[in-house]
Amino acid sequence: MMGSTPLPCERATHAAGTAGLSRWVLIGHSHCNAVAAAAARRSTADRDRFAVVNLNRLCGRHEVLTAEPVPRLNAVVVEAIANAAAGATSVRYVSMVGGNAHSVVGMMQHQRPFDFIVPGHESLGRIPGAELLSYEYVRESLQHLCTAHFAQFRVLRDHVGALAAHIDTPPPVEDEALIRPALGEFFRRLEQSGSSAISPAVLRYKLWLTHAAVWQQFCRDEQVPYVGPPPEAFDERGYLRGSLMAEATHGNAAFGELVLRRLDALFGAEAHASL
Repeated sequence: MMGSTPLPCERATHAAGTAGLSRWVLIGHSHCNAVAAAAARRSTADRDRFAVVNLNRLCGRHEVLTAEPVPRLNAVVVEAIANAAAGATSVRYVSMVGGNAHSVVGMMQHQRPFDFIVPGHESLGRIPGAELLSYEYVRESLQHLCTAHFAQFRVLRDHVGALAAHIDTPPPVEDEALIRPALGEFFRRLEQSGSSAISPAVLRYKLWLTHAAVWQQFCRDEQVPYVGPPPEAFDERGYLRGSLMAEATHGNAAFGELVLRRLDALFGAEAHASL
């Protein structure tokens, strides 16, 4: 409401600019591309409510933070965040940090095909002939792969004051015929090195479910709201709709539009604008 105390996740910028302009600033890695593309398609007035800071484009993935003993955001990241907030009277910062650990592990089939059972999703069944690993082992492996992104998340949150939410990544696309021609550079290199088979869709889905569980627990521990993919993005089997795929592991502008609408629906565009 007008005149109410700003939420902890909101920061008044006191910058000269459009009176009363409130803005979402979304900060993260490659999954930011979808929301950036979606925002660019909006009208000029509405487009200014969103700004994206793509860490991949600013610096290498290992250079987001400065060296120990006290990690800080790289100066180029600090500058980009300030520029993204400039001209707004209040800002809500949102994390889109990380998001592809499950694809790194499971997009291309391992030389020793594996499978595991996700608690609560036993109906997904088993992959014939695959070595059965424990859910705990797979989850711990994914959590370990997320360690660097967790560190970046914490430093980012401390820098901006608070985060309104963390937005997680889309589920995998089921159809290999759609995925193979859309493999990104990282997976192309794996393909050229001998890992040419794409993992079964059910394994990729299980890994995504487990990765989501890792981030959900992390967000609970950090007391930051976790936001999963928009319900409209899922097909009837729980995979990402093919029409929303940009390439093998990322959503397109149409997916990004659903994410922006979900932000407004969950946290209130009108309430945000009135604060």
